[in-house]
Amino acid sequence: MILKRLSEPSTAKEIAETGATKSRTVSRHLKLLKSHGLAVKDGKCWTAAGDVKRLDELAIQLGAVERSELQSERYERSRAAFRAIRGLPIGDGGELTADEAAAEEEEFRRWYEEQLMLEHLGLPHHPV
Repeated sequence: MILKRLSEPSTAKEIAETGATKSRTVSRHLKLLKSHGLAVKDGKCWTAAGDVKRLDELAIQLGAVERSELQSERYERSRAAFRAIRGLPIGDGGELTADEAAAEEEEFRRWYEEQLMLEHLGLPHHPV
């Protein structure tokens, strides 16, 4: 997402706003991209640089691929747990209307974030 946005000069704050994330997180990622020759900073603005094909090699080198796969598996297990706790059928929610699916997704995201916070605080939670 960050490199895609860097086709035009952008600040970390602008990138964060388009991806609904914190600018501090984007800044950290931009610095990492810079250290590998994939982004350059001019004043407050960043742009893509170097060989973008190297990004796949970098993702493997840094272990991002494995972390992404593990995170995806964890998310799916948590979604199944959420549906089971709520007494909903376990599945992809294909039987829901678009509005119902959006409402369920929003409820799941709140529940998931709550579980992560409880875990972080060392309080009882459903393992996510």
